[in-house]
Amino acid sequence: MKKGKMIGVAVVAAGLLTGCMDHMPDMTEEQSALVAEYAADMLLKYSPNYDYKIADEEVLVEEEPTKEVTEEMTEDTVQEQETVEVEMQVEQETATEEDSALNIVDAKEVDFAETFGIEDVSIQYDSMELCTAYPSGEVGAGFSVSAADGNTLLVMHFTVENTSEAVITCDLFEKDFDLSMNLNGGNYKKISSTLLVNDFTTYIEEIPAGESAETVIVTEVGEMSEEEIASCILRMTSGDASITTKLK
Repeated sequence: MKKGKMIGVAVVAAGLLTGCMDHMPDMTEEQSALVAEYAADMLLKYSPNYDYKIADEEVLVEEEPTKEVTEEMTEDTVQEQETVEVEMQVEQETATEEDSALNIVDAKEVDFAETFGIEDVSIQYDSMELCTAYPSGEVGAGFSVSAADGNTLLVMHFTVENTSEAVITCDLFEKDFDLSMNLNGGNYKKISSTLLVNDFTTYIEEIPAGESAETVIVTEVGEMSEEEIASCILRMTSGDASITTKLK
């Protein structure tokens, strides 16, 4: 349609709507149809109960995904999920292979002091516990660690015994331990130090002859019970020495 015809139709329609024309001009059937269509659009546009929006057909086609696009998006989502599952399976298999290649020993049969060349002491694994805070409810206990919402603390207890006949200063901090843990056959997770005074990796205290002290390794895990821990493997490294032990 030419621009002049559009202007003419608009003028006629405007006159009909505003009442500014004295009489109805003679129009062809095509012009009458155009005026009726324009008048209907204008009434809808200025109606307070009508949300007037115009979109080109091309825009509507672009916004509305085709069946092929929808199927492609679904296939991509499934493929991404399968890729993640495969990667997780490979990581777990790799961790299992690493453990198989190592000599994993029972933690309660190991003297960690002997393994890492720490003189005048014996370091034995004692037990583990799950809690939301450690220490819990102890007055004057100093610094404490709390688990984030929805998580739990896994606390591993180790006994450090002075095997000499004199007071010694047990310095585990100088060993610069690197710790990681594998829980229920998952990936190894690095264990960071805490500010606890009896943290295993930063422990420096005097121990009288024949006496012992408790140290702990604390890490945050998901919310679970002790019954849900099927296996727990601790890997401990210091310098060239390393040992992988099974706590459960």
